[in-house]
Amino acid sequence: MKKITVIEFQDLKYASRARKEAFSLAKHCKVTLIGLNPLIQRNRVIYENNTKLVELTLPIRNIKLRIGKPLNLMVFNFIALWYLLVSHSDVVIMHNIKPLFAVLTARLICGFRLVYDAHELHSRKRPISRQIDTLLTWMDMLNERLILKFASRVIQASPERARYFARLYKTQIPVVIENHASLNDAVVHSNNEYEIDSILGRKIIYTGNLSIHGNQRIDNVIRSLVFIDVNIQFCLLGLGSEKVVRTLKNIAREYGVADRVHFLQPVKSEDVISVIRKADVAVIPIYATCLNSQFSALNKISQSLMAGLPLACSDYANLHALVHNNAIGRTGSTFDVCNPQSIAASIYDCLLNNELYGKNSLLLANTTFNWESQETKLFNAIFDL
Repeated sequence: MKKITVIEFQDLKYASRARKEAFSLAKHCKVTLIGLNPLIQRNRVIYENNTKLVELTLPIRNIKLRIGKPLNLMVFNFIALWYLLVSHSDVVIMHNIKPLFAVLTARLICGFRLVYDAHELHSRKRPISRQIDTLLTWMDMLNERLILKFASRVIQASPERARYFARLYKTQIPVVIENHASLNDAVVHSNNEYEIDSILGRKIIYTGNLSIHGNQRIDNVIRSLVFIDVNIQFCLLGLGSEKVVRTLKNIAREYGVADRVHFLQPVKSEDVISVIRKADVAVIPIYATCLNSQFSALNKISQSLMAGLPLACSDYANLHALVHNNAIGRTGSTFDVCNPQSIAASIYDCLLNNELYGKNSLLLANTTFNWESQETKLFNAIFDL
C-alpha cells in the first residue's frame, strides 16, 4: 500500500481541494494531510475519514505585523520538513508554491515521487502595476521552474489553466482535475441549524475569500442592493481581514443597506453546501484582474450548483458557457461586474426563474460538476507513477 502525503499552507478546515484529494486517496492508501490550524496552541495530529491530519499552529497570530506572514511560512516549512522526513512517503502532493522548501529538501533526501498540484496560475495571480508585482511574478516563475525539475506529475484545475501553464513553461499539458464539490457534501442534515436560518426574507449568497477591489467585486454587489427589493438579503460566507470586513460594512452603510448585509461565520468546506442551500441565489462577482481570475476554476461554482442554486455571475467566457450553453439547460444569469444595475438585473432574473434554474443547476452538478467525476483522473495520475 502506497504512503501518500498531501501538503498545503492553508487552514485545513477550508483547504477543500487538498481535503478532497486526501480523503479520496485514503480509500486505497495510507494518507497524511499536512496544513494549518490557526486556532490551536500546539501542533497536533488527528484522524478524519481514514486520513492522518497534521495540524500546525502559527507562531505569529497577528497578521498585521509585516514580519508575520514570512515568519509563519518559514516555521511551517521547517516543521513540515521534519514530518516529511519521518513519513517515508512514496508520493507527496504539493499544493501551490508555499511548501517549496520543505518538499524539495525532503525530495532530495528521501527520493519520493513529487506531484505538483498548482491548481492556480501562480505567476499570473497579480496585475503587473507595480515594481514589486513584477519582482514577485518573476520569483513565482523561478520557483515553479525549480519545482518542474523534480515533479513527476503536474496537476491543474481547469483546461484553460493547464494549456496556459504548458505554453508558459514549454512543458506537456498538466493533468486536469477540476475543483468540484463532492456529492457527499450535498447530503441533507435535517437536524443541523445554521446562522443563515435566522435571516428573514429571500437571500442571495456569496462564498469565498472576502476582498475589496481585488478579483471579487463584492462591493458592487452591495451597491446593487439599492436597485432590488428591500426584502432581499445579501449573505457573505467566507474569510476576510478585519480591514476588508470593516470597509464592506462602511460601503453598506453609505448606500443605506447595512441592515441587509450579513457576514456569516465560516464553516468547514464540507458544510458549505448545507449552509448555502438555505439561500435563493448564488452570486459570483469575479473581476478578472489577471489571467488566473479569468481562467477561474472555482469550487464555489460546483458548490452552488450542488446546492440547487441559480448562478448570478460575471460575464466571462467560461462562466457564460457554464450558465447559458451547458448540456442540461440554463442555470442562471450573467452580469457586468462593474455595473451594479447589471448585477441587480441578473439577481432579479435568477429570483424570477428560481425553480427552473435551480433544477438545472442540481442536475448539472449530479451528472457532471462533482468530485466523484474527477476521482478516476486523480487515481490514474497518482497510481500510474
